[in-house]
This record gives sequence, structure tokens and C-alpha cells, in this order.
Amino acid sequence: MKKSTGVLGVVVILGAAYVGTSWYVGMQAQKTIESAVVQANEQLAAWLNNEAAGTELQAGAARLDIDQYERRLFSSDVLYTLRMKDKDGAPVDIALKDHLQHGPFPIDALRDGHFMPLMAYSQAQLVATPATQAWVDSQKGGSPLQINTSVGFGGKGQSAWNFQPVELSSEEVQFSFSGGTVVVDMRDDFQNGDSTGQFSALSVKDIESGETLQFKDFSIKSQTQTKDKDLIQTQTAATIAALVMSSPDSDDVSLEQIDIGVDSEQAQAILNGSARYDFGRIAVGATDLGSLSLNARVQQLDTVALTALASDYEAIATKHGGEIGQQEALSREDSQLLRDRLAAVLASDPSIAIDSLVWKNAKGESKAGLQVNFSNPEGTDAASVDALFMQGLKLIKFDLNLSKPMFIHAFSQAESDAKKKLEMEILGAMIYDQYVSRLQMAGLVKADEQAATAAVVYEQNSVTVNGQAMPVPEFMQRVFSVVM
Repeated sequence: MKKSTGVLGVVVILGAAYVGTSWYVGMQAQKTIESAVVQANEQLAAWLNNEAAGTELQAGAARLDIDQYERRLFSSDVLYTLRMKDKDGAPVDIALKDHLQHGPFPIDALRDGHFMPLMAYSQAQLVATPATQAWVDSQKGGSPLQINTSVGFGGKGQSAWNFQPVELSSEEVQFSFSGGTVVVDMRDDFQNGDSTGQFSALSVKDIESGETLQFKDFSIKSQTQTKDKDLIQTQTAATIAALVMSSPDSDDVSLEQIDIGVDSEQAQAILNGSARYDFGRIAVGATDLGSLSLNARVQQLDTVALTALASDYEAIATKHGGEIGQQEALSREDSQLLRDRLAAVLASDPSIAIDSLVWKNAKGESKAGLQVNFSNPEGTDAASVDALFMQGLKLIKFDLNLSKPMFIHAFSQAESDAKKKLEMEILGAMIYDQYVSRLQMAGLVKADEQAATAAVVYEQNSVTVNGQAMPVPEFMQRVFSVVM
């Protein structure tokens, strides 16, 4: 009897300890979630400021709110709402209802195979708002999005997003989605993480035009590393089996075996980054145009200043019917505003480059490269945007290698009949020889039987073409002699 009483006492003590622990962990989980929401809004505001500085998006365009938090002993129910605005300023709300089980051993986490102690285990799903009503209704009582998140101790966790297949139609658009998944692994107090995502098919059709855009077998991997408060590094890689654009009035355009890589480093407003795009096959109807690769980078670009310039330019252009040309006279205030915005962009000495653009087919490959460096023209007296731009233009470097066999083969692919294909090859060779000859006579390219090459450098108000220096007016005169 005494032995059973002792065992019962131990059970009661352990039960009371777990209840107390669950209550405490639930309280800590709420603090962690509320802190994470504040952090998310800060990051969202910083991103919007970079993307839309100086516009109405800067003030409250998107915000994540906790609309409801009901904490109980072993679980809590939370309602989150992401509030956004569309381009017309109308509200677009996305709401998630979350059932949060407190640690250290949430029962549903144990059922799902999570046996390590957790702060909380979250099971959230999308709920209907005016913006998502059709999406929710498409599931016939289910939720189109289910999110399971394990929140560990020490700032670690994992979130798995499961999107259900969706078929939606309206008078304007027909939308089809295979469903997909996104998994996010978080660490370092939820500041850093790795993400993976995939879906097999997505299709969007414009009902009026009949045009359709299709994605096939999309996958993505991304890593985020926060070095300190103001330095964020990201590496992203994505693959797409095919991207097909079709129209009832023209041949399908198909981009296949797409491989994308983007690396960036953001220090406050300053962006350094590189991007790589590989298209293993490009086809228009039955015409095979070969493969295309593009490598580009940007350095010391002030994204806030650039966005402010673009925003103000667009606002001023709108006052002139959508564009600014020689016929539209800007006010002194508008001209000064654009000049100041451009000066802010140039202040960081940005540079933009296409390190390589490579087009390949069965007969060869052609290459091109472009680099543009800007500098801050301190002490300038430039009164106009154009004058300031030219003073800030430090370097332009352009390289080209155009393969003659590759060009002729690409030209011939417009025909499938063997006889017509031969005729197109002859025509392609004539066009190539005609224009290369004119460029060569103008001293703009060098050519042999296989390729035409050009190396053009603009620096310090002088142009060097294939090693020959000349003033800018002379270079422009040579260009016009070819194109006129």
C-alpha cells in the first residue's frame, strides 16, 4: 500500500511539474511569437523601403498582425493576418488560423515523429478573407494551405508549408496549380535559415486573348545568412523543366532546362549581387534556337535611391501623359528633383555588368559582354539630368564575338523543309556578310571567315574601338554611317 502510494505521489509530482512546465513554455512561446512578428514587420518594412522608397508603399503597405491570441494551459489558438494593399490601394488580407500546442512534448509533434523537446508545435491553415475566399472555396471544406511548424529551444525550428492543388476560373483568368511544398529550416534565433520548395505544374490562361503561361517542374533552394544587423547574404538556386508561352495566333515559345542562380549581399540600402540564367533549349514552334546563358552582376547599387528616382520619374511622366521626351518641358522643380535623385544613385559609385551572354547552337556559339561603371561627380555644376548622367558615366566596355556558322544555322531554323532551309542559309550568309562588311568598313569590327569581333571602351570622354582611340563624335559618326 505504501509502495503504490509512493508511485502515485511520483506520478502526481511529475504531472504537476509537466503542467507547470507547459504553462511556462506556453508563456515563453507567446513572447517568442510576438517578438518574431515584430521582427518580421521590421524586415518587411526595410524590404518595402528598398523596393518602394518615396512611394505610398513605404507607409503601411504590408503588415503582419496578431489579431487574436488565446493562451490556455497546454495549447493556444492564434489568428494572424497579413495586411497588404493592391496597386489601387484596396486592402488585400491573408489570414492564418493557428492551433499551437505547448512544449516540451506536444502530443501532435510526437505523432508526427518529433521526439526532441519543443517550445511549441504549430498547425496553421489558411482561412477565408475576401482576397482568398475563392481559393478556400475551391477546396470544398478543406484548407488550401496547411503549415506545420516546430518551434525549438535556442532559436531553432522548422516550418513545412503544404499547398493543395487548385483549379480556379473567372471571366478573365483560368488558373491551375498542381500543389506543392515549401520547407524552411530556421536557426540562430530564427535570423538565418535554409529553404526548399517545389511544384510540378502551374498554368495561367487569359480568357480574352487565349494566351497561356505554363511552368513545369519548378524547384528552388535558398539560404539566408545574417552577418550582423545590417548585413544580409542570400544564395538562391532554382530549376524549371519548361516555361511555355502559347497563343492561338502564333507558335508556342518554349524555354527548357532552365537553371537560375542568384547571390546577393545587402548592407542597409547598398546591394552587391550576381545572377546566372541558363536556358538549355529555346524553341519557337518546331524551330530549335539552341541554348542561352547569361551571367550578370551589380555592385554598390543604392536600391533606395534608385527606387526613389524611378518612382519620381514615373510620377512626373504621368503628368505628361505617361512619358517624358523632347516635346515635354519639365518644370524647374521637377528637373531639380530628378537631378537630385540621380545624384543620390551616383553617390555610391555603382556598376552594372553582363559578364557573359552566350548563345549556342549546333554550329557554334556567339558571345557578348557589357560593363557600365558610374562615379559620383563631386562638385559638378551639371544643371540637367542628362548632363549629370554623362558626367557620372565613368566606363562603358562592350565585347562581341559573333560566329558566322552559328548565325547562319540559327537563321535557317525558321524553315523545316530541306530545300527552303538551304535557301534560308544562303540568305542568312548574305545578310551576315552585308552587315559585317559595313561594320568592318566603318572600323567597328574585325572579321575573318569564322567570326566578327568587336571591343569598344568608353572612358574619359574618349572611345577606343578595337585598339584605336577616337573622340566620341567620330565614333557616333561611324555608327550612324552603318545604321542610316
